[in-house]
Amino acid sequence: MRLGVCYGTDRAAFALRAGCDYIEMGFASLAGESDEDFSRDVDRLAAAGIRAEAMNCFMPGSNYSVLDPSTPERIAPLFDKGFARAQALGLEVAVFGSAGSRKITDPSMTKEEAYKRMVPFLRLAGDIAAQNGCKVAIETLSPKECNCVNSFREGIRLMEMADHPAVGILADFYHLDANGDSLRDISLAGEKLFHCHIASPGKRYYPLPGQDDLFYHRIAAALDNMGYTGRVSIEGKSDAPETELAESIAFLHTIFG
Repeated sequence: MRLGVCYGTDRAAFALRAGCDYIEMGFASLAGESDEDFSRDVDRLAAAGIRAEAMNCFMPGSNYSVLDPSTPERIAPLFDKGFARAQALGLEVAVFGSAGSRKITDPSMTKEEAYKRMVPFLRLAGDIAAQNGCKVAIETLSPKECNCVNSFREGIRLMEMADHPAVGILADFYHLDANGDSLRDISLAGEKLFHCHIASPGKRYYPLPGQDDLFYHRIAAALDNMGYTGRVSIEGKSDAPETELAESIAFLHTIFG
């Protein structure tokens, strides 16, 4: 299992010293930054000796709604630029969470209709990602963050509707717990479980020993049962990251092996 943390390139060297195998940075910000800032990101990762194998924050704020039929055409140039840059930094999987971009604002729209509207967007994203040797993982979010694609089964439904080899799903164990999802549901993804996020249940802090150990052991068992050996990123808060990140990574290694 490869373990990482959601950090920008400014903390890449620290992440490596703490034992991370990679960092997970923001995709939309990378796509939109200047050539000078992109060059700085390249230099930081090269100097640190670590890669940005995963990226989140896929969409640039709420300026683009994936429920709008015009979005695929409008977002294509940004994706072309973003994935080309991301590939240079080591990207293998981009996470589509981006709650603001997929929020249902029309009370008459059903989730099923929303999913149908997302399909062209996901197929475009999958096409451009695949052209750059990358994949896209749909992230399910708790209802308090978004009103669309909440349960893991809903994420599977959307993934199946997109029906694209480069579009899979992410298991965010904080959100799965908040939604009351069963860990058994992640087996529904099979080989299309492209990525995972982890944090403590409830408060969303770094996983640490002696706090919610059973929760983490159950996650490890569920992943082991389906033969998952990919990446797990810490996506959470810490009151003392200077010491807790290394402690968290070491703890997760004991959990996942």
